[in-house]
Amino acid sequence: MTELFNKKTIERLCANIQISAKPGKAAKEWLELLKSDALRDEVKNYPNFELIILQDLLGYDLKKSLSHEEGNIEFPFKDDSGKFIIGFEVKGTSTKDLFAIQAGRKKEHESPVKQLWDYMGGKLDLEYGIVTNYKDFILLDKSKGYSKYHFFNFTEIERNENKLKEFIAIFSKESTIDKKFLEELYNKSVIEEREFTKEFYKLFHETRLMLIKEFQDNGASKEDSIHYGQLFLNRLMFVFFTEDTGKLESRLFERTLLQMLETKDILSEGSTFICDIITNLFSKLNSGSSSPIEIFGFNGGLFRQEIPRNIYFKDLQKKDYFKNEKQYPNLKHPKLNEAEQQLVNTYKDKLNPIISNLLIMASYDFKTEVNVNILGHIFEQSLTDLEELKEGEISKRKKEGVYYTPEYITDYICRNTIIPYLSKKDATTVEDLLNEYSSNISELEKKFKEIKILDPACGSGAFLIKAVDVLLEIQKGIQEIKQQKGIYTRTAQLKKKKFEGMISLTKWWEEDEAREIIENNIFGVDINEESVEITKLSLFLKIARKNKKLIDLSQNIKCGNSLIDDPSIDEKAFNWQKEFKEIFDNGGFDVIIGNPPYVSNWSLSESNREIVKFLDKQYSEITVGHWDVYIIFIYQALKLLKKNGLQSFILPSSFATEKYGKLIRKQIINQYSLKSILDFGKTPVFDDVARQYIIYVIESSQKDTKTEIFNFKDNVAVLSHNINQKNFLTFNNYTFRYDLSENDLKIKAKLEKNNPKIGNLFCINVGVVAHSNAISPKSFKKDDVIYDKDEGNFDKFINGEDLSRYSINWSGHYIDYKSKSKYFHRPKFPLLFESPKLIIRRITGENNSIIANFDDKKYYSNDNVIFMLPWSEEVLKFQKPEKKWSIDWDCKKISLKYVLGILNSKLMTYYFSKLLATGTLQGTYSGIYPEDLRQFPIVKKYSIKNLEIKVTEQIQLNSTLNTLKEKIFNRIKLSFKIEKTTKKIKNFYKLSFLDFQKEIQKYSTIKLSLKEQDEWEDYFNEYKKELLDLKENIDKTDKEIDGLVYELYGLTPEEVKIVEGTTNS
Repeated sequence: MTELFNKKTIERLCANIQISAKPGKAAKEWLELLKSDALRDEVKNYPNFELIILQDLLGYDLKKSLSHEEGNIEFPFKDDSGKFIIGFEVKGTSTKDLFAIQAGRKKEHESPVKQLWDYMGGKLDLEYGIVTNYKDFILLDKSKGYSKYHFFNFTEIERNENKLKEFIAIFSKESTIDKKFLEELYNKSVIEEREFTKEFYKLFHETRLMLIKEFQDNGASKEDSIHYGQLFLNRLMFVFFTEDTGKLESRLFERTLLQMLETKDILSEGSTFICDIITNLFSKLNSGSSSPIEIFGFNGGLFRQEIPRNIYFKDLQKKDYFKNEKQYPNLKHPKLNEAEQQLVNTYKDKLNPIISNLLIMASYDFKTEVNVNILGHIFEQSLTDLEELKEGEISKRKKEGVYYTPEYITDYICRNTIIPYLSKKDATTVEDLLNEYSSNISELEKKFKEIKILDPACGSGAFLIKAVDVLLEIQKGIQEIKQQKGIYTRTAQLKKKKFEGMISLTKWWEEDEAREIIENNIFGVDINEESVEITKLSLFLKIARKNKKLIDLSQNIKCGNSLIDDPSIDEKAFNWQKEFKEIFDNGGFDVIIGNPPYVSNWSLSESNREIVKFLDKQYSEITVGHWDVYIIFIYQALKLLKKNGLQSFILPSSFATEKYGKLIRKQIINQYSLKSILDFGKTPVFDDVARQYIIYVIESSQKDTKTEIFNFKDNVAVLSHNINQKNFLTFNNYTFRYDLSENDLKIKAKLEKNNPKIGNLFCINVGVVAHSNAISPKSFKKDDVIYDKDEGNFDKFINGEDLSRYSINWSGHYIDYKSKSKYFHRPKFPLLFESPKLIIRRITGENNSIIANFDDKKYYSNDNVIFMLPWSEEVLKFQKPEKKWSIDWDCKKISLKYVLGILNSKLMTYYFSKLLATGTLQGTYSGIYPEDLRQFPIVKKYSIKNLEIKVTEQIQLNSTLNTLKEKIFNRIKLSFKIEKTTKKIKNFYKLSFLDFQKEIQKYSTIKLSLKEQDEWEDYFNEYKKELLDLKENIDKTDKEIDGLVYELYGLTPEEVKIVEGTTNS
């Protein structure tokens, strides 16, 4: 999708533009110059362009804001502050195609559009750029990327005054510089297209639900009803699209249905004339027909399957027949025209709503309103809903929204695999690729024709469609260069003049080029049959041409399970070497792209445990723990890749850090080149999905170990830094810690040098998993063994929520542990709980701060708390034989408070955040596991006296703070009879008294007199000051502890700044 703005949004926002006499006269004057062919020469017509277009028509101030030829651009303009905003790059009308390569330029194979783009990013750093040949005007917005633009043909204003309004609204000084109208136009275009897509999908989905219901009620199975309901709509989307793009007779479908509706007397509750007409149309579109009107037979498999006789809908239906299928689309566009609506109304609510819905869909313009981009979103959402229809339920999110892969994702992946693969020098733009082969364009053409591109989970075909777009762009460039060099051989497309074919290389032949590309270069597999059919349909829309048959895509797009080749495990088992024999005879696929399914083995086990067992065994070299299916897709894609091929997926960012990905990460590091990682950070990628994402690109070779790290900023991938992929081998679980700088790596090396891991000195384990095991005579859950009072031989019990840094706030619970110890799912030895120890919360604090405490009160806990106990011979007795080792140090002598100070320090927060945290929880929190803590480097000392003293002081300060807070908090609850407490009330001392009152009033019905308010204000302020003083002392002591830990590990002042900068962010 190249359009920068939505056409309907343009029409709406530009409708109120008032055209005064001066711009109206200027427009007519320019049209006359175009008609007389007086604008062929670029430079000679600069004065005309300045005065007529820039000044009189668009309102630019030539004296005040124009700096002619600055930054190599002919007409750059500033705003009032002196910042350059927009520039006009100008050619004469002798330059026919602004996207075509210019002969004779220094950069030989650069188009005027690319020339403008380069200037925009140069010295002037322009927000907007406009390139024109005096007839066509093309607008680029730097923040939206090079591939999106707005195209305007000036001659169109002669026939349509609204086009002149559009020209002024989009290109004028007032819009581009003064009022930032283009931002508004873009944002509203995005919103309106999404809203229209959502509403049109409701109409589409409602119609599908109606078809399914009626097919089922007429005796078809649920599976067949769903299949044929989708098939009906797939075919009709193709019909509507080909009608509106001139490849099929205009309004053929509507006219045929309306003619039947006009014969009102023959339609009855039992008749199926309309359905019969539609199925008959499908047959004609398959094989062709000359009577009663000529219909070309497209074939290609789209219309090949016959509709069975038990698949039909009736012409008339009862009013409430589809009451449960209604989706109530709220389309803000005209529906049926007046005559059509009157005809439908004559049936007085008896006409089957399926028929009226189909007429409404057909009434939209599938060239502008329901464009290919929107259809792609419709198809992608269809797949999700089809799966849920089969399972019998549809989630609320799926009912209300349309879920699809954003185009910038498919564009990034395709450009960063296809272009570099074809390149010999890692080019990433089409222009650079063409420049690279300028002296031997035939070499590029040969490699281009041989490239094989695969999406192994193709879904609706979004990635394959974008791959076709990128290949078309390259193909067009190749042909233009061949024309310039006089070696263009497509004689059918050339006239007598040497370069006349240049302007003919536009959409009129694009379908034929796309056909050749799809047939030779594009391949996809999906386990879902509907996905396969929708991918084919998406590709058919690319190649459909009037009076030209579609190609058979059955050898390119196939149905099967990409991960399983054993038919005894899955009837859709897929043998890659057999299904794509010719490709594998040549070494495999050159480029593999996509967005694989994200399904945990847990979720998969619920539907098919046998498949999970098979996958675990088949892919045992990379599956570990609670793996996700996308891990196997990565492995499979790399195995299907030809040597030096490129592979790229978009994945959850947790792939870089989660334990279940460690074996595939190790394999990537050791056997492949990890070319790049694009980190989207907190940018939402998929609507209504809170996950964070990355895109990686891998080459099937080991010729380069440099990984480029990109960040996604302002809708653009920005290179951040490079990292040697071999560094990842040094990280725990081979995590891709791509955000580490050279300074971070130096600090890591310093912390770990000569310092043992803390796991060598301490037994580290979670508490009891507090539910019954298989041998328990009676099953029980955690709540069954936790009590509010001690009823005998019980033990004090704490939860993670009872813990804060240096403080345990026991909530008064007990656990019946000893009587059931052997029946717990994962029991622990009592020594772990009853010895002096360190306790760490399993969920970090904000910014990944470690929440660690000292305990000598024998607290027990469940598995949301981690316990640390120094190794001793006594503790080793409780370890499994394979986990025992000799102790060469008296660990029992280690001061727990010394270690506590280190754990709670900013330095260990930094170490954890940078090297161990998975970042999979919301906000700035992470889960921390025993294996993480075992990795922490510890200076091997029994104690540091000053550090111990400060930690003891900190424990006392926190205890005092929490005791006082609890006392006042209980007073507030009792006085105001508050049952529900909030974070604000608990931290009342951070509020003003006025805000405190407002918060209390939300949850209490008690009203204070003025005198009582005065008393409470005094009470509030007294304790607020005391608590704030305590908090100030705690913060001061924290800094002192941090300073001692920095000194202990030998950090320089510069390194301390790096640590502080990370932990304070």
